[in-house]
Amino acid sequence: MKSMIFHYPAPIVKDGNVASQIRPHKMLATFRASGYDVFTITGYGAERSRKYKLLKNEMKNGKKFDFMYSEALTIPTLLSETHHFPTYPLLDLRIFRLCNKKKIPIGLFYRDIYWKFDDIYNSPNKFHKIVSKIFHYYDLLLYKFQLDICFLPSNEMASYVPLLDNDKCVELPAGHDCSLPLRSKSDDTISLLYVGGLGNGYPMQELFNALHETPDIVLTLCTREKDWNENKHKLTLPSNVNVVHKSGEELIDLYANCDFVSLILEPQEWRRFAFPFKFFEYLGYGKPIVTINDSPPARVVEKLGVGWNIEYNQSDIVKLFNNLVDKPSLIDEATTNALRHRLSHDWQSRVDKVIQTLRV
Repeated sequence: MKSMIFHYPAPIVKDGNVASQIRPHKMLATFRASGYDVFTITGYGAERSRKYKLLKNEMKNGKKFDFMYSEALTIPTLLSETHHFPTYPLLDLRIFRLCNKKKIPIGLFYRDIYWKFDDIYNSPNKFHKIVSKIFHYYDLLLYKFQLDICFLPSNEMASYVPLLDNDKCVELPAGHDCSLPLRSKSDDTISLLYVGGLGNGYPMQELFNALHETPDIVLTLCTREKDWNENKHKLTLPSNVNVVHKSGEELIDLYANCDFVSLILEPQEWRRFAFPFKFFEYLGYGKPIVTINDSPPARVVEKLGVGWNIEYNQSDIVKLFNNLVDKPSLIDEATTNALRHRLSHDWQSRVDKVIQTLRV
């Protein structure tokens, strides 16, 4: 039977509502669905330590593993305990070294590099930020010498990650497990949908300005109620923007009733390598996507023909929207392409990529 090790320095959350919780659960479940006997080393330090001892015994008794797949956290591994003290300083190094000793290929998904950007890196104080960065570099030093492959959300991110050899970096963005929603749209309105955050990390006032000039496009803005309450006083919204607060299965009706979806967000340096988790949910539901140039989503949109790439300014957005109003067949064509390519970007495709890359 095919066997592998799945490593994650925190508990697996089955019903997580953020990308950093959803992805490890989906990857683990898909490895199992692919027929792998999975030995998990997950949880907090005490649980991982117990599993490490069991793994050594398994190997001593002749158990063979094809590879180890690991997922990093957004915080340093050594600070992953609930109290954030490094009480298991050598545990994960020992796990990695054990696999190396047994010649088991190791691949790790390195989630983000946002900690290098002070404008978006939240920290209680300067001391905490300095200490945290030291431990981030410790992780990268570990990965430099212990990994065979470092999986990244995008190829573009490789140049931002210090210490790692770019030749060992492989793109492995998020996937999706979306079922196509039943089409329930009953009017001729052209509907745009945005699902995601609002605020400093998600500026989109140029989109709202453009909608003032294009009343034939109606935007449904789906964001957390907390985000809305904190930011609504900063925004100027036209009458053709409807704000809703939905999540989970409630989103299916929103996707069923929209014609295309938005990633029209103000460019920031970190967006040059970021691959929003929602991009693949959008694609999974077969919806054309509007993205901003010079970003990983724009690269995929252009390659697959599943939407449109524009500059982040009011005039370019208005020009695109008017073009779609005049030629709705453009939306139909992009929808057809999205439906054609959607299954090439599900969670199974991501697991298959790991297997092809690590299994020797």
